[in-house]
Amino acid sequence: YYYLRKSFQIYADKIAIKNTNGLFKTYCDLSNDVIKIAGWLQDQDVHVGGRVVVYLERNIETITLLLAIIAIGATYI
Repeated sequence: YYYLRKSFQIYADKIAIKNTNGLFKTYCDLSNDVIKIAGWLQDQDVHVGGRVVVYLERNIETITLLLAIIAIGATYI
């Protein structure tokens, strides 16, 4: 996650992720969303070493969630 955080800082205005419909998030947007979701996960008692079951379609929001899980040191299944 360290390298991703560095990317958030260095490339803040660049496109980080884009879907086939043309929707995208910049690194700054992605960082803000990851921080927000990571905080919510911690409020739900997900912490370092915890496990989160993820059963979602593959899209930008799912990738954002996976990054948030990694950010707090948990694992997704």
